[in-house]
Amino acid sequence: YWVSERDRGQVDALNKGFPRLTGDIVGFINADDVLKPGALRAVLDAFTREPATDLVYGGVEWIDGAGKSLGFHAGDISSLDEALDIYDVWWAERQWVQPEVFYRRTLKDRVGAFDERYNLAFDFDFWVRCFRAGARVAKLPDCLVQFRLHEAQKSTASLKAADEIRTIL
Repeated sequence: YWVSERDRGQVDALNKGFPRLTGDIVGFINADDVLKPGALRAVLDAFTREPATDLVYGGVEWIDGAGKSLGFHAGDISSLDEALDIYDVWWAERQWVQPEVFYRRTLKDRVGAFDERYNLAFDFDFWVRCFRAGARVAKLPDCLVQFRLHEAQKSTASLKAADEIRTIL
């Protein structure tokens, strides 16, 4: 299924699309990012090996507009306390980057829709709610995605994102 229609932004579009999903493992990638070869196999294998795991995350390769590698990032969060620690986790660059995170549909069903009050930190809010719902997480050693860095992306609005994160906390 594919549709292009008016919406109220990214969060509304995701909330419209997620109820149509039919798979057991959920994730999404933005149009300017790229899944690494083997990423989906690594995610599936992780969920198969650990059936009690609700959410897995891996690493990210930063790339520029032309696809040139700019470096790597590996999140490291395993508990609600860490998710809420904006100073020693988020500001210390141990944060998750949205496209590296995959979760079971059952977790998404327990946690609910993304909160449209947040334009930049809706994923942070969702992950906090995942931990509050008892999510069991696993870190993969694999780099799962290439995250494109460019001036036009909304991720560059770090001060607004920080304000949203503080509101969520």
